[in-house]
Amino acid sequence: MIDLRTLRQSPDLFRASQRLRGDDESLVDAAASLDERRRSALTRFEQLRAEQKDLGRQVAQATGEARAELLARAKALADGVKVAQADADAAAAELDEVSGGSATS
Repeated sequence: MIDLRTLRQSPDLFRASQRLRGDDESLVDAAASLDERRRSALTRFEQLRAEQKDLGRQVAQATGEARAELLARAKALADGVKVAQADADAAAAELDEVSGGSATS
């Protein structure tokens, strides 16, 4: 299990460990890259979800054409939320594979 916080702070420690064991150092960079991708996707997901919730409140108060426009935006946001969640999940799965199991953040 890899402590991702330590990986982010001191990747050279992990590279040295890989070298000492005769393992591929590039796995450290791959894990760091996947961690960054996962964190970025989660941030994007959280931003979109917050926007989606705010939009939901606006839809509840809107009427007529404004409501229709807000609903269209809400649908587009819902699609974006799904994509961001899927990307975060995929990066987390790849990270688990590269890091040899459940990595801790």
